[in-house]
Parts: sequence; C-alpha cells; structure tokens
Amino acid sequence: MKTAPVVIACCVRPSLLEHRAMGQLVDMNWYALDIAIATEHLVLAAREQGLGTCWVGWFDERRVRQILKIPRNTRVAALVPLGYPKDGKWPPAKKRRKIEEIVSWDHY
Repeated sequence: MKTAPVVIACCVRPSLLEHRAMGQLVDMNWYALDIAIATEHLVLAAREQGLGTCWVGWFDERRVRQILKIPRNTRVAALVPLGYPKDGKWPPAKKRRKIEEIVSWDHY
C-alpha cells in the first residue's frame, strides 16, 4: 500500500442505511453488504481500466479516520490501493475450477 499512487477509502454512514420491511425495522447490518457490493464494483471497474487493486480490510480504522478527517458517524469499511502493474504486465491467469465443480443446480 505504501507504493500505490492512490488509496481509496471505502466509507459508509450506517445511520443513513436503515432498512425497513413492511414498516418494521430489519435487524441486519445491510450497510456492510451495500459497501461490500460497491467496493467490489470499484475493484472490477478498475481492472477493466487496466488498474490493479487489493481489497484491504486489516487496518487501524481510528488512524485512517484521523488522517483523512472522517467524521465519527462514518465507518471505514475497506481500503483499496490502486495502480498499474510495476512492469506493465499482469501475471498469467490462474487455472480455475470448472463451474460444475462449484455450482449446484436444483439441489444442494
């Protein structure tokens, strides 16, 4: 992360993302799912532009909030360093399992 030209702080204000179903407050932290989806879209869009990223979840949130002057009611969910590969080349793609090995249809 020290050498990345850009590090994006993915933040969320949980109080703005209250979810209700049929008039009742839903007891689930949907903001965690929402910020995860948004962060993954960021990572995929960056890759489409030829940029490399790394979703970082292990950091000192208090220190990041202090450095970036992020208000107390806002959480830092992830840091995403962003940049081009050092030599301009991407490593070869890993061999992936066949879809049939990891997906079930009509039953578990």
